[in-house]
Amino acid sequence: MLFFLSNLLGCATVATGLILWTVARAHKARYARPLGLRSVEALNVGTIVGLPAAIACYFLANRLLPTDLAGRAGWEVRFFFAGWITIALAALLRPQARRWYEALTCTTALYLAVPTVDILSRGRATITGDAVFLGFDATMLRTAAIFAFSAYRTAGHLIHSRPPIAQRAPSTS
Repeated sequence: MLFFLSNLLGCATVATGLILWTVARAHKARYARPLGLRSVEALNVGTIVGLPAAIACYFLANRLLPTDLAGRAGWEVRFFFAGWITIALAALLRPQARRWYEALTCTTALYLAVPTVDILSRGRATITGDAVFLGFDATMLRTAAIFAFSAYRTAGHLIHSRPPIAQRAPSTS
């Protein structure tokens, strides 16, 4: 348990370091964000939120793919990378103010889908059944709640994402 908590703290340290690095650079380039900085900001979303989303895609593929499918394990891995790439590309294509909120909301939906698919595919056996499945589904719901809370907290920043007109860069007309 101690190793697990240490790993979670290590991941949080890396994630906050990535975010703080881009925030520090963004303050230096107030009005015109260089392409490199915009790319790194989007890739941070793709890394920090995209990896957990990819894990949810993997779990969904595990439940939705037929058990007799040839190369099933390879398809599960393809779904993992497809989820990760999708979040990263969406972050690159979306406006900077909405990236985090949209990625977190999508990841919330993916983690909510895992126990939903379990209940729909296994039926009542999931609800009254094995403690391992119940614990796993409860973990997926807790993870979805964490991402939903993060999306909720991020949504507050969408309102304040554009500075007032008086604080914007002067026009060159």
